[in-house]
Amino acid sequence: MLIENKNIEKAVKDRVKLKILYVLGIFLIVFLIIFLFLDFHLRNKEKELEPVLPKIDFDNPAMLSPEYKGFSDDGKEFIIKSIKAVELEDGTILLNSPVANLLQSENLPSFILDSTEGEYDKKEKTLKLIGEVDLDDSKGNKFKASEIQVDLKKNIIYSDNNVDLSSEMGKISSQGLEIKDKGQVIIFKGKSKMIINPDKNISFDYKNDEKNKEE
Repeated sequence: MLIENKNIEKAVKDRVKLKILYVLGIFLIVFLIIFLFLDFHLRNKEKELEPVLPKIDFDNPAMLSPEYKGFSDDGKEFIIKSIKAVELEDGTILLNSPVANLLQSENLPSFILDSTEGEYDKKEKTLKLIGEVDLDDSKGNKFKASEIQVDLKKNIIYSDNNVDLSSEMGKISSQGLEIKDKGQVIIFKGKSKMIINPDKNISFDYKNDEKNKEE
């Protein structure tokens, strides 16, 4: 009888120990979950508070307020300025907020181009403007496009993107543009739409690409 009581007492103690271990296990699991949860949020909070530092490319240091000058094959001067520029190993110069002046003689139109970004190739003498591109000439014509390129050697401005022109004579929208012959010839590419200002008795001297002329 005494042995049986001891066995029963031992069994009860074992059950109590198991229950205690079970409760402790649950407590540790809950504690671990809470710890990991708080640690995760604290780490994210620290990341949010960390200052975002600008990335500096020491291999291609930026030039502030650079200015580039040159001449086309027919002797017309061009000047390119920007807020900041980075020259790559291949000679391409990445421009931030560039402004380009294409100067002509007194009797020919000059052009001013500006955009949010640009690329200037010193070797090939080409300029590519992207983003919000504005092109104004000395005749009062104002062009807008998402991309315009300039062959600085041949003094040609062109674009294969949609272009909008506004002037005192009216408005023209087209699928492309080419300005050549020292700025005296403007060709609108693709389908073009023209709205003439009725208050101005002025004829247009622009050209349209006949292959894609809109009826």
